[in-house]
Amino acid sequence: MKRFLVFLCAAGLVFGVASFAGATLINGDFETGDFSGWTTWGDVEVRTTLSGNDYAFLDDNDSSGFAGLAQSFYLDKGTVGVNISFDYKFKEIDEAWYTDIFTSTFAFRSAETPYFNMKSLVFEASSTGLVHFDASYEVSGLLDEDPNGLISFNLTEARGFFGDQTNSWVGLDNVMVNAVGSPVPEPGTMLLLGVGLIGLAGIGRKKLFKNA
Repeated sequence: MKRFLVFLCAAGLVFGVASFAGATLINGDFETGDFSGWTTWGDVEVRTTLSGNDYAFLDDNDSSGFAGLAQSFYLDKGTVGVNISFDYKFKEIDEAWYTDIFTSTFAFRSAETPYFNMKSLVFEASSTGLVHFDASYEVSGLLDEDPNGLISFNLTEARGFFGDQTNSWVGLDNVMVNAVGSPVPEPGTMLLLGVGLIGLAGIGRKKLFKNA
């Protein structure tokens, strides 16, 4: 019976703390076989590897334009940082005067700046296999609106003045966005946490008096 009570108290602590977690993306691994949860533009499609893994494929068919995808999400008020990770391969096949570019942008809305605060990255072509990207960014003063965050990916191709001289493409997979910090807990979360703490304190007190 005692072990069961300890388990219940510990469960209250675990689920209480776990409820503090932040944002997650929908279909970040594209395993639905489509772009559920995403907004797309240009020529993008979900492709499957020989091993059966689905991934997003960006490639402007006209070799002069844009191809990309984006997803908005909600960050709990009080979040102080965001961790972003994904796998990509950028194959640049470009003999034109202008360089083809693959970019990723993370943006959030704050009370000080209602418009999106943007953090953009430009990626170099990868000559080998998949490249894993993992980075954290600070956020502050989030607007408590849904959505208040955005992540996007874009391939820009320019064919040049003398015919089609480019055929660059990007493969993208395992996109993840995780909130970092201590968001404001909801009443239900505080109740679970309180039950766990009170229960463990009561068990400890009973054991102390028993040994006295």
